[in-house]
Amino acid sequence: MPEIKKANAGTSAGNNNNRKDRIISAQTALEILNAKFDHSGLLSKSELRQLLNGQFTVNYPKISFYMAPVTNVNPSKEIDLFQIYQAITGHYYKKATELFRAMEPGEAKAAFKKSRFDHVTFAGTFTARKTEGLKNLSGYAVFDFDHLQEPGKLKGLLIADPFLDVQMIFTSPSGDGLKMILFNEDAAPYNIFYGVVVNYLKNKYPIFAANLDGKTKDIARTCFLCHDANAFIKPQYLELWQASKN
Repeated sequence: MPEIKKANAGTSAGNNNNRKDRIISAQTALEILNAKFDHSGLLSKSELRQLLNGQFTVNYPKISFYMAPVTNVNPSKEIDLFQIYQAITGHYYKKATELFRAMEPGEAKAAFKKSRFDHVTFAGTFTARKTEGLKNLSGYAVFDFDHLQEPGKLKGLLIADPFLDVQMIFTSPSGDGLKMILFNEDAAPYNIFYGVVVNYLKNKYPIFAANLDGKTKDIARTCFLCHDANAFIKPQYLELWQASKN
């Protein structure tokens, strides 16, 4: 989740040009925000204005972005989760996604996927897409379900699961898979966090256990971006983004 900076006590939102922010724990700040969401589902307009107009500064975890093809291991920039959500739900990948899903299975389709879709390393930022190239962990991890008969059913179950706190879910390029992004609130080692979540998913949703792709346990594993107009993102991200426009 975002790192949040809070203004010094006594500093007003309207007079903060010379203020110095003090960083407070993102978990502490978000506990306050999440409690409000738990009760009302969203923040009031005044609370959102206070959040972004001086009381808090939101610094989202960064993720490395790679231009296609998949053989490109050098990131072109660093982006955040909401920027990825905007790209997925927008029109940028729409044509390529439709063309890919219309193709017959085979080598040509596999080659199209590898050559046409940009990709990201959700686990963090890298100098190069390999374990040794890790710069900073984002706290995010992606969990991949393949070849689902009812992806919409599983998507609803995962979003509603109170133990997962899903950050984002979108449909994979194939159209029959899901990419679920979670956040490691406890900052556990990546492999430990991944293993605990996988065990939970297999026990909680055994009917979908065979569809869970274990390859995403690699911290430098890349994830293709595609079009999904109905992608889910945690409501807090949408509220913060809307507030930043006001």
